Amino acid sequence: MFETTRQFIEEHIDLIDANNYTKLYELALEDRDIFMCSQLTSALNRADINPLDFMNEIPPMYNYFNNVEEFLIPDHIVKIGRGAFALTQLKTITIPKSVVEIESQAFGSCSHLESVYIENADCQINSSAFQGCDYPEIFIDKAVSIIHAVRKPFSKS
Repeated sequence: MFETTRQFIEEHIDLIDANNYTKLYELALEDRDIFMCSQLTSALNRADINPLDFMNEIPPMYNYFNNVEEFLIPDHIVKIGRGAFALTQLKTITIPKSVVEIESQAFGSCSHLESVYIENADCQINSSAFQGCDYPEIFIDKAVSIIHAVRKPFSKS
């Protein structure tokens, strides 16, 4: 296990130089430190690097427990990983048409989340994707395929 995010980045600088952020986040997850991915995201953002520019999925734990209030999901993202935004300060999020899957706890325990706009009516949403949220309004163009039973009905726009 790496002692610091800096040590992790120094050890894997070749992946950053090659813009191979998918592999970088896979290694961070393998380290079994649930904060490593979100700390990595913060460090890269401070260096004006947006790893999502080079990825088609938001990796698990991407912004886990980070103090994020606003976030723009790029139009090329197809999947939002497990716990990607869990425990953040998000208030509103728009999920673009390109996203076809939202994994478990992707927005788990986002107590400030008030509204979610899902632009892809065919998006598969795990039933625990919004677990622990204080019942945000979820707006979807049409019926969405739910992977598991959902406890709160969705609003339709």
